[in-house]
Amino acid sequence: MTRRRSLGLLGMSDSGKTTYVGRLWLSVHDKVGRLHATSLPEDMRPLREVSNFLLRNVYPPHTPKGRVTAFAMPLSWAGRKETIPFTLSFADYSGEEIDRIFTDRDAAWTDIWKERATDSVGLMVFLRPSDIRHPQSKRLSPPPDEDPHGPRWAHLRDEDAEPVTETPKRLSGEDPEAYFPTELMPQEAEEQPAVADPKENVHPPTAVALVEVLQFVRHERGLCMGELPAPEAFRVAVVVSCWDAVHEDWQKLGPDPFVERHFPLLYDFMCTNFHRESVRFFGLSSTGGDLADPSFREKYEQSDPERMGELVYHPSPKGDPVSFPDVTLPIGWLLEGESALPDLTNR
Repeated sequence: MTRRRSLGLLGMSDSGKTTYVGRLWLSVHDKVGRLHATSLPEDMRPLREVSNFLLRNVYPPHTPKGRVTAFAMPLSWAGRKETIPFTLSFADYSGEEIDRIFTDRDAAWTDIWKERATDSVGLMVFLRPSDIRHPQSKRLSPPPDEDPHGPRWAHLRDEDAEPVTETPKRLSGEDPEAYFPTELMPQEAEEQPAVADPKENVHPPTAVALVEVLQFVRHERGLCMGELPAPEAFRVAVVVSCWDAVHEDWQKLGPDPFVERHFPLLYDFMCTNFHRESVRFFGLSSTGGDLADPSFREKYEQSDPERMGELVYHPSPKGDPVSFPDVTLPIGWLLEGESALPDLTNR
C-alpha cells in the first residue's frame, strides 16, 4: 500500500515557490531525475497552469492574496536502496499569509495550517535574496552589505594586497575641532525616531516572520523549547531561490555561508532547534537564469525547460559547494535524508 507523505512549502511573497512547483512537474513529466509519476493527479489544472507559463518562457504569476492552491502528485522516488512510492502534497499559498500569521497570531493559525504542520514529513523554506526584508528603524544598525569579503571572511582576502592606511588629519586654524574638544562644540538636536502607530500594518523582517511560523510548527508537533525532533521524522530544506542572481563571490562560497550571513537569526534558529542531519541549505535556480533578461530568454527558448536550472549544496559542513542539474534533489533529501544525494566518489 502506498504510504501518503506530505511536504510543505514555506516562504514569503515572491520567494519562488510557485515557479519551483511548475519546474518540478516538468522534470517529473519528462522523467528527468529520480522523481517519477506513478499516475496522473486527480486535478491536473494547478500543475498544468504553472508549468505552461515556464513552457511559454515566462514566470508564473504571483499567487493571489488569500488563495491556497493544493498540488497532489502520486510519485515515486528512486532511492539508493529502494523505490519509495508516495503521494506528494504541496499547499502553495500566497506569501502574505506569513504576515497574517505574524500579526493575527492564533486567529490566522487555522486548522488547515495545523494539519500542514503535523502531517508533513518535511518543509522546504524558500528565501529569495533580492527580496530580503530588513528591520526599518533608525535605532538599528544598517543591514549587512553584499560584500562577502567583510570581516567575517577576512581569511579569503588577497594577502598580497597593499594595506590601506589613513592620511593623518592636518590641524588647521579653520578647523575648530583642532582646538576645542568635540564635547564642547554646539550639538545639533538629536532627531527623534519615528514612533509606530498601533494601527499601522506590521511588516516583519523576513527571518523574523519565518522563524515565528517555524515556532508555530514546532509547537503543533508537540516540541518543547530546545527539544530536537528525530531527523527521520521531520527534515527542513532551506532553499535560496534565484541562485543564479546571487553575486558570483557568494556563488563560490555556497548557500550555507550565504544564509548564515544574510539570515543570521534563521540560521541560528535552524542550527539550535534541529539536528544537524535534519537541516540542509540549498541554492536553487529553477530556470538557470532570469527570464526577464532578453539575452537569457533567447537561450531558454532554444533549450528544454525541463533540463534547465541547477541545485547547489555543500556535501560536507564547511566544504566546497557542488552543483547538479537535478532540481528534484531537495524532495528526495526530505524523504530519505543523505542517501538521496548523489555519490561524489567518482566525480
